[in-house]
Amino acid sequence: MDIRERKIMLEQAKLILEQAKKLQNTGCNVFSKQGAVAYFLLIKQINRLGKKFNFLVPKINAFFEEEGINEKIEESTKIETNFDTIKEKTLSDTETPLLDILFGTTTIITFLDISSKISDENVDRLSSITKELNSIKKDIDTTHFQNISEAKNEFEKGAFLGASLICGKIVRNCIDQIVGKDINDKITSLKQNNLIGEKDGRDFILKTNHFSRNLTSHDLTIFPTSSEAVSYLGDSIKIARIYSDFKKIEKSGQD
Repeated sequence: MDIRERKIMLEQAKLILEQAKKLQNTGCNVFSKQGAVAYFLLIKQINRLGKKFNFLVPKINAFFEEEGINEKIEESTKIETNFDTIKEKTLSDTETPLLDILFGTTTIITFLDISSKISDENVDRLSSITKELNSIKKDIDTTHFQNISEAKNEFEKGAFLGASLICGKIVRNCIDQIVGKDINDKITSLKQNNLIGEKDGRDFILKTNHFSRNLTSHDLTIFPTSSEAVSYLGDSIKIARIYSDFKKIEKSGQD
């Protein structure tokens, strides 16, 4: 389940929770003050709300299983009654299904609320990054692809530092394997092979080299934001592609 789906489900769960709270503890009062018709309509409203809640249940349970979360949401039970029974002043249990909905949606919101930390703009950026990553899967090193995928998963959970640290590891691994005794020599090697531009390429390598060193070994005060983390994801894909192309050129020169 991607972030966009989680955000949609989160908003749906919040709306269902809000409506369930309004209906809680209203049954007896509606029946005594407004009569059988109003009470029958209340039950139909609760059942409709339960149907919407139950629509979310298998999705969230699949998400829990996917993430290894030891939690399972139970569906809300439908209130089985008819108008003739209600006219005879037989009240149904309206609170149990509402409690199921209240507890269930609260759990859903608790686990999904992390998605709200990620802006719609960064969700769009992540979507583009995901498409790019999948399109180059066969062109980059398998371990690089696995690590970038793991970094993306961490980002989706809101673990921006974890995602950034993995990205830093990828950048560090790629740059360390490029020929050159220091970063300037490595940049020269990439330029000579037409893998980076004169100005922008140099700036990119220096920037990614700087962030990877800080994140992986030096600066303990760094806690990346959502925007910074998604930028690091994009940078790690770019450096993985550059490294892959460099290795191909290096290999062809040896043949």
